[in-house]
Amino acid sequence: MKASQSTSTGAKVSSSLDPGKDPSEGKDGGPNNAETPKSLEPGAPPTKLLKLSSAKPEASKGPAVCLKNVKQKNVVCFTGEKCLFGAMCPWQHDLEKYIATKLPDIGDCCILFSLFGKCRFGITCRFGGAHLGSNFQNLVNDELWAVHKGKSAVKNQHLDKAAAALKEFPFHKSSVYLQCIVKAASMLGIPNVDSKCHLPPVIPSLMPSLAHPKSLASRAGSENLAQKTVGVLTDEDLIRLRPCEKKKLDFRGKLYLSPLAKWGNLPFRRICKRFGADITCSEVISSQDLCQGDLEKCAEFFHRHESEDFFGIQVEGSAPEHMVKCAEFLNERIQVDFVDINAEGPVLFEKGSGSALMMHPNTFENIVRGMDYVSNVPITVKLRSGISLDENLAHTLIPDLHRWGAAMVTLHGRVKESTFRSPADWNYISHCAQIAKPMPLFGCGDIFSFEDVLKAKQTGVSGVMIGRGALVKPWIFTEIKEMRHWDISAQERLDMLKEFTDYGLEYWGTDTNGVEKTRAALVQWLQFLSRYIPVALLEHQPPKFGNKPPNSLSGDYLEVLMSSRKTKDMVKISEMFLGPVSSDFNFSWMQYMNSYELQQDRRQMVCKLL
Repeated sequence: MKASQSTSTGAKVSSSLDPGKDPSEGKDGGPNNAETPKSLEPGAPPTKLLKLSSAKPEASKGPAVCLKNVKQKNVVCFTGEKCLFGAMCPWQHDLEKYIATKLPDIGDCCILFSLFGKCRFGITCRFGGAHLGSNFQNLVNDELWAVHKGKSAVKNQHLDKAAAALKEFPFHKSSVYLQCIVKAASMLGIPNVDSKCHLPPVIPSLMPSLAHPKSLASRAGSENLAQKTVGVLTDEDLIRLRPCEKKKLDFRGKLYLSPLAKWGNLPFRRICKRFGADITCSEVISSQDLCQGDLEKCAEFFHRHESEDFFGIQVEGSAPEHMVKCAEFLNERIQVDFVDINAEGPVLFEKGSGSALMMHPNTFENIVRGMDYVSNVPITVKLRSGISLDENLAHTLIPDLHRWGAAMVTLHGRVKESTFRSPADWNYISHCAQIAKPMPLFGCGDIFSFEDVLKAKQTGVSGVMIGRGALVKPWIFTEIKEMRHWDISAQERLDMLKEFTDYGLEYWGTDTNGVEKTRAALVQWLQFLSRYIPVALLEHQPPKFGNKPPNSLSGDYLEVLMSSRKTKDMVKISEMFLGPVSSDFNFSWMQYMNSYELQQDRRQMVCKLL
């Protein structure tokens, strides 16, 4: 292996996965000056220097090193340049002291160095022995690095630190549509109505004709509601795409991995893609957070791995203004195949979004029409059967959703109040599938084996969405496509966890921060994965999601460990791949769904915590 030497790029490394980019380089290959605030440049006012000097860098689980990036023949200088934060900087500046206080290495194989020929975390890497020289220089495999430099397997990373880009985004189409709503209200003599209000029932009836600025001008006179523009006028500015001209996607017959809040991270989606999932979707994004410029909360949800060839982003919100602007922003700046509206989440009900949208059809209509108006990709909707146990609502909304512009609907066969206590009502899903035609409708709920999928297809649905079943057994996609039960062994499941760990370290990083993010995601997933019951132990086939696993299994130690629901055993599994946990390690039980008599299980868990 040919190796060259370069020093570490410092502690505060970008969290985005870009193995082909040197952190000291900008987008055009020149020096990266984005990390140095303008107010810290020579000649800045002392008040600003003091204010910025008091700012604390991002918190980290372990010690970090602050090294000023100085481009000098691919070498970052450790000495000769003073940190601009001076004595107030909390990071370590002495290399020897940093090495003395650094947490010990976890292993001798760095996934980033093995895959790309260079680890962007340098001396902060917890697998640094694989690529650090005798003087702690960061070694580079020139052959591998030449292939991967400037490339990234993860898309949509350009907005990780681009809050300014969001604030400067023009939102031309959204402004036109939202002004149409306000103008329609004023035409009907309804005072004090803005685009955030729940409009009266009569207003949406005017929206089909008011959705385009030309038709609005013909009603309201010659007043031009569109914003003034600068530059060459093109057909794109004047002509709106007809529905038949928009991007078409074939959803029918696909296996759809459900958007999973807290669990549907990029490494887990990669696992499901490897096992045969056709459609993947991000975790739900708050349209309000996005419109307020809080990209830190949602930037990671934009990320899309190159293996995700059919990828969507799910958004939630209760205000048409936020939802429409969010759709336009995603359409223009993000590589996405479709945008999904969350009208299903029971947790979001109190916010007025999620399943609460089903109770406000006028606002729901404004959101769907507006998102379809500003977007060139299909708009899909995920619904629940209804809100209360005594009434279903989905069948009253599905025909309207198709008329409003939705390209596909996914129906979860439970009402909001039942959460996951009752089984999914596939008879009702079948009824709605007939109503939805010709619009495709996917069914969701209690899919846990290929037999469940065969029964679901008999109901007339266009496809199935799999959520919790994929968390318990991600290989369910292989079972469905091969029409068999896969009695996967404990060793095979452990190998799958090792693969997930590698994906997590590749994505979140190999420094202490990345290791702990990977550990947190792994232990959270084990809350579901531990529920898997080996096929040989089942009393009947096919398995059901409500089958309670035995309290203990005898025989193979690894099988007992993998099926244990004790927190200490889940942490022990994580330590196999990520080393011992720190003394301040804290793990919160995140599974709130009341299946498997979970309330009783949680009380038992409290007594067994470390």
